[in-house]
Amino acid sequence: MLYAITCSFSISAAQISLGIAFFGFLYDWRRGRVGPRPSPLETPFACFALAGLLSIGNAVEPLRAIIEMNKFLIILVFWMAFWPRITPDRHRHVLAAMVFCGAASSVIGVLKLIYFDTGVFRTYGFFSLPITFGEIQTMLALTALGWLTTEEPSRPLRLGMLLSFFFLGIGILTSFTRGAWLGFLVGFIILLVRHFRRLFPIALVLGIGVIASMGISSGIHSRLESFTLENNFFRLRIWQIGFDILETNPVFGVGMNNVKPLYKDRVRSFDIQHNEVHGHLHNTFMQVLVMTGFFGFTCFCWFLARVFLWIRGEYGRRAPTWAESMAGTMLPLLAAFLTMGLTEYNFGDEEVAMLFFFLLGFLGNQGSRGSGDEANGVAAGNTMPTAAS
Repeated sequence: MLYAITCSFSISAAQISLGIAFFGFLYDWRRGRVGPRPSPLETPFACFALAGLLSIGNAVEPLRAIIEMNKFLIILVFWMAFWPRITPDRHRHVLAAMVFCGAASSVIGVLKLIYFDTGVFRTYGFFSLPITFGEIQTMLALTALGWLTTEEPSRPLRLGMLLSFFFLGIGILTSFTRGAWLGFLVGFIILLVRHFRRLFPIALVLGIGVIASMGISSGIHSRLESFTLENNFFRLRIWQIGFDILETNPVFGVGMNNVKPLYKDRVRSFDIQHNEVHGHLHNTFMQVLVMTGFFGFTCFCWFLARVFLWIRGEYGRRAPTWAESMAGTMLPLLAAFLTMGLTEYNFGDEEVAMLFFFLLGFLGNQGSRGSGDEANGVAAGNTMPTAAS
């Protein structure tokens, strides 16, 4: 619950919250209240982590690479959300807290932009970058939309979700983050195709709102116009340098978090004059390819493919319960996360990656399925239901 409350505005508080939860997780594991629940994700993710380990030998700064290996501990966030049995009420409480607090941070962020952040034209909430803020808001907005597609009997709660989605949408729009815009659009289209009748009125209002905002705000209009090849010359330049770096160690890569020192050696005066010297390649796939080589890139794609197949196989059918209906939001979230990764190395942004892995495990956790002790979320020894692989 602490993580759900803090994940939308503070990376430090979110990490501390997950740390506290981890100790409780270990305590319950020791007492037999929780145990491993196999999923198809562990093997490809372990191979991906192995690729990161093998890349250390090629690193020009091995210490940076070794420290960066902590990124692979993100799997713990998934396990903490996926292994315990979770009751339907707990599903609702955690997701509602996450969405409502995200909406509140969006409102406060916009008010900050209007009244306090003079000289700043992009909403960033309490984070240091609008990119992080926009991507967090995108995943929470899709979660709220997923809630609206379920058979939620409480009218006040549905209204709260609708208002939260409205405020989250404003936060996404005013972040002026093109990756977040694209990620939300892709995720929303997937939800719209699956729940056309429920979401068409929202889609209509969104379309009118975006068109109106283009007329009101020149910044939004110009940002939308920037989706041209000519205006993204430096993004292509970044990836060109990435391929040049990859040529030095194509099989196992140049090492985790070792792109920055190699990037600096390849910039020209033209790049420096335009302040286009970067520490990463602004693309999750490109970054993984250069850091871990073709071996790591293959493992990463294998992991993503297994996530997709797992979601489609386990949660793609029509869901009879509220929790299983909410699990249908996993596919739009995956699509949004990967789409945003085309413009930013979001696997390397802890706050964004933690939220994605948490939602992946939490929405995929069907501990409430069944009857008896399982339906009440009470563990019976270490007997845990397993997800089909």
